[in-house]
Amino acid sequence: MPISIPLIFNVTDTEVQTVSAKDIKESIDQSAHTLFRQAVDDIKIIRRQFLTLCATSFGKDSTVVLLAALQAHRELISEGCISNDAPFIVSHIDTGVENHLISMVASYEMERLRTFCEMESINLDLRVRKPDLARSWSSLFLSGLKIISGPKLNSDCSVILKVDNAKVLEKQIENDYGKENLVTLLGVRLDESVARKQKMKRSGSDTRDAQSILDVDGDERVFAPIKSMSDSHIWTIIRSAGSSPIDAKAPYRYPSYGEHHRILHQVYKDSKGGACPTSSKSIKGGNESPGGCGASARTGCALCCKVKIDASAAAQASKPRHSVISGNIVKVRDYIITISQRLENRTFHSRAIHHPTGAIALQPNVLNAETLDKLIWLLTQVTFDEQLRAARFATLVSQGKEMEDPGYLDILTDSEMDLEDRMEMAAMYKRYAVKPLLKPMSLDIAVYLSAIHARDGIRLPPYRAVAIWDKVSKGERIPYPNVDPSIAVEDEIPDAVMVVPDNSISIDDYYSYSMLDDEYESNCHFDLKDTATSIKVADARVILPESERTQLDSLAPSDVVSIRHLHPVSSVKVLKEFESKKVNIRHRGSRRSIKRVSRAGGKIRVLERGRTSVDSPSFGPRSCSTDLSLRVATTIPVYGTAHNYRHVLDVDTDNELASSYSVS
Repeated sequence: MPISIPLIFNVTDTEVQTVSAKDIKESIDQSAHTLFRQAVDDIKIIRRQFLTLCATSFGKDSTVVLLAALQAHRELISEGCISNDAPFIVSHIDTGVENHLISMVASYEMERLRTFCEMESINLDLRVRKPDLARSWSSLFLSGLKIISGPKLNSDCSVILKVDNAKVLEKQIENDYGKENLVTLLGVRLDESVARKQKMKRSGSDTRDAQSILDVDGDERVFAPIKSMSDSHIWTIIRSAGSSPIDAKAPYRYPSYGEHHRILHQVYKDSKGGACPTSSKSIKGGNESPGGCGASARTGCALCCKVKIDASAAAQASKPRHSVISGNIVKVRDYIITISQRLENRTFHSRAIHHPTGAIALQPNVLNAETLDKLIWLLTQVTFDEQLRAARFATLVSQGKEMEDPGYLDILTDSEMDLEDRMEMAAMYKRYAVKPLLKPMSLDIAVYLSAIHARDGIRLPPYRAVAIWDKVSKGERIPYPNVDPSIAVEDEIPDAVMVVPDNSISIDDYYSYSMLDDEYESNCHFDLKDTATSIKVADARVILPESERTQLDSLAPSDVVSIRHLHPVSSVKVLKEFESKKVNIRHRGSRRSIKRVSRAGGKIRVLERGRTSVDSPSFGPRSCSTDLSLRVATTIPVYGTAHNYRHVLDVDTDNELASSYSVS
């Protein structure tokens, strides 16, 4: 007998309808299988003509896309449509401040994927990228260059740590394989939000099929193979994937690179949330920025301040297996929430110049020196305390005493987890928790911060960040704050104060930094492009060093070349380059002859000779100048060094980008 669950559609005593739970499950199983199969077939259509790039965070959605892409790749090889060594390309972004659980899961899944592809002789090209030193979280937000991204502020952290990183990584992949040969696969779904669904419907992206991708240009070659799936479909596939799936009685099995996906399933149980996507690409019609962080519980960055209460971090902190690792950084994160919007923790700092008047805008969009100092100290403590924790656990593992670790003990004694889940989670914890999982600070970052503080006038002692690193490494500590982020104060931030500099200060000093001022004034990121000057080859031969003139040998003097960082400031005369030539001189005497009679020797002879005068001079107009330099010299411009930059705003032409939240 099927189990019946009463569903009340109208609140009356007479109208009650029931449905079969078994029928619902069978319907979900069937539709999930159909949609997965459709995703595989769609990817095969694209893959026959293009390479595909799976941008994955190893969260639930991107994992299903990865499974579909991997199955499509294997089927195409077996069908002879692509070669055995055809690349299977996967990208992943590590922000450097990832939640410890996501760091473990990503390492765990990437290792399983590599092992599987090696066993199956699949040519896996897995690319992973972290932010550069100047783009790390601490370098950005503890330097005074940017204010911390809070709930009501922009998502600079998401853009810089995720999207900009993804752009660099995807650019490298495009350079290796050709941009025109690549299609990016994203785990974007209509079911994620009402706003996204409406946007995608208006743009037609909700009905865009794989065949239509073949006809679009490079930047729009982005496809969402699971866009029509619901959460129920996603979890049905994950629970039924692998050779030993979580749901052993599932009517449909989904091929996977792992035996099962128990860890992923448990991560979402522990976090009550999702994983942030990591790609710079977008589905046309999406209303959100790629890689964005939203109001729902996310398992993303450990220092995410886009929400007051990080529900996923709070859920994890309630379990010793997570709090033993992330407890300290959660306290720091909550403290940052409480001070990021308080005026008393900010200072006025020069951020822009009003060029017509020379007035400097002092804006309260920088944390003051005292607050920066405390945050540097706290995050340095987090780094060293995590190193000590990992070292202690590694020692216990080497001695066979891992049960003495509170995190490992919590996993194996959690009665709410199935035995299989406990064993799998414990194995992952034992393998990856022996290394530090949180490293928000480093000595390199400390040196960088010291330099930026000195350059920008942050009122801290010289090399303060390096000094803090040294003190903490020797055991000095300050208490971790215990605050309630739900009651964080949000002050009204005043407008900028305009200050006119003293006459003794040269305005040129400020102009030299104007390329930076624009970025902070408009809160956008600019790329600085060099402006080149075009000059004739004849002039270039004069001003270029002799070692570089050989590059011009194949060019004519009248050709034009482009040279950066030059601009004409005056002109000068130089001798023309003359080449000596052999010329046969022709005496052009008059054709009229002179005749006379000779009687020499008693004989009479007529002698004839030509005239010795040359042709008559021309009576055409003459130049009134007697300056020889006009004939033997030429005028060329003198070039000076010019730091001519043009600002290129670093935004995509399509701002309707895909991420995890929308703003009304």
